[in-house]
Amino acid sequence: MNITKCTKRLLLSFAVICSMAATCFPQELPETEQTVPQVSYRIKDVKYSSKGLTQKSALKRLYKISKKQVFKSKEELDAYIADIKQKYDNTRLFEETQIKYKTLEVTDGITPVVLEISVSEAHNLLALPKPSYNSNSGANLKVKLKDKNFLGTLSTFNLDVNAQFGNDDEPTNFRKMEFGTNFDYDYPFDIGITENAWTNDVSFSWTLGEGKPEFDVATGLKIGIPFGEDNSFNIHATQSVVRDTEYEEYGDELYFVEEGGIDMPLTLGKINKFTPVVYTPSATATYNWDKDGISSLNEDLLGPTLKIAHSISISNENWKGNFRDGYSESIEQGFKWNFKTESLAPSVEIESKFFTSFWDWVGITVDAYYYVIKNGHQNALGARLRGIKDEQEYKDFDKEALDSDTGLQFSIDMPVHIITTHWMDWGYKIFGSYNTAPAPIKIIGWLPHKICPYLDFEFQLSPFMDIGLTHNEATDMTFNYKDGFYAAGLEALFFMQRWKSFVVRASMGVDVGRWLGGSHLNQDWREQCKKYEFTFGLGLQY
Repeated sequence: MNITKCTKRLLLSFAVICSMAATCFPQELPETEQTVPQVSYRIKDVKYSSKGLTQKSALKRLYKISKKQVFKSKEELDAYIADIKQKYDNTRLFEETQIKYKTLEVTDGITPVVLEISVSEAHNLLALPKPSYNSNSGANLKVKLKDKNFLGTLSTFNLDVNAQFGNDDEPTNFRKMEFGTNFDYDYPFDIGITENAWTNDVSFSWTLGEGKPEFDVATGLKIGIPFGEDNSFNIHATQSVVRDTEYEEYGDELYFVEEGGIDMPLTLGKINKFTPVVYTPSATATYNWDKDGISSLNEDLLGPTLKIAHSISISNENWKGNFRDGYSESIEQGFKWNFKTESLAPSVEIESKFFTSFWDWVGITVDAYYYVIKNGHQNALGARLRGIKDEQEYKDFDKEALDSDTGLQFSIDMPVHIITTHWMDWGYKIFGSYNTAPAPIKIIGWLPHKICPYLDFEFQLSPFMDIGLTHNEATDMTFNYKDGFYAAGLEALFFMQRWKSFVVRASMGVDVGRWLGGSHLNQDWREQCKKYEFTFGLGLQY
């Protein structure tokens, strides 16, 4: 009996001791509840390489990579790197972009990262005869050289020699012949921390039957001083010498232009961590002069003028294959003072673009633009309305109908993928392997075998609609839908696989407003002119 009581006391004492130990010493958490140490990352260095001519300095200028931002997780770092790659892809200058990284030893709780960016260049040089036609200005036969990565600087070099048949006044009169050449190129270079460019733009033309040629020769310098990670202070100055026969009646056909200005893009913040909101104040001074002074009757050249402006812009446009997704927004307010006429011309410009695509074969693009100028005017809508003659005039007085102090434009396009060619694959399936073909077949197929790899393209058809509203001086109405310009049509787009940065575009637009007429729209104030517009050339509409 006593032994049993002792045993019970011993067991009870052991249980109490175990309980005390459990309360005094912390238990290990289950494996699923243990906290994982937080790992942070920061980019320490970036190494660039190119399989081609592209300079490392050009790749560095293309996108400023933050070396101060701390990424709180590997997922944040990966998302930032993916955004860098998308920015490179958006240039469409590279066949492929690869970004790898390696981590170094942890310092002060942060893992340093070294990025390795490697690009393979697409074909960015195009040299070929380029016939084009614009129903506003006539036919053009051009030999064009265009290099979008000239000397590996990722800057565009343009050179063309052309013959123009017809002009803005008589686009179908092919006896009106003009011969000319154009050249433009900005050469970027760095000195210390500054990011600079030498700018050049030269045009020369001579119309048969005219005594003297026309020309415009401009050269200038841009200096950029970066501060912070996303800001810069920029200075530019340009000098031009111009001969324009339109000003012969004033004795100002040969004149000079001095232009200079400053701007300072400031990043206010970022939307979703990657899309910058940029505020840019700017000031630009322009002075036109000639040896005996600009005529007081020549309103186009009177000055000097000073324009002070500020703008806010947001852009997040991304290429997905040959379609775009994203948006861009911009708004600018400016005040232009003419010291000669002592007049002030306030202005506001707003533009919004939207892009989306579905199922990799259809997209929707939208462009909306608005401007207003007080004590001034401009033809800002002519080039934006496909199917509307750019320089048509009012019926009852000599003034361009699209040259207005107020304008509103809306465009919508729906590009649809039709076909993507694979000439070599198709040839293999139809004719078999070229390497094992009989000698006669090899001789016949030698040229196609060599050139077909360079001829693959994606073909899209894109129906569109353009609408333009202005201040109509004939009816004295602003943005009246009955006075509007309405156009619709179809574009054919060719995206060359090897030349990703070039798009061949053929556009046919119809002036729908002239066809409707009647009680729907008021077109009585418009001069009689063509009801269609056709253009063929390089580049998208917007």
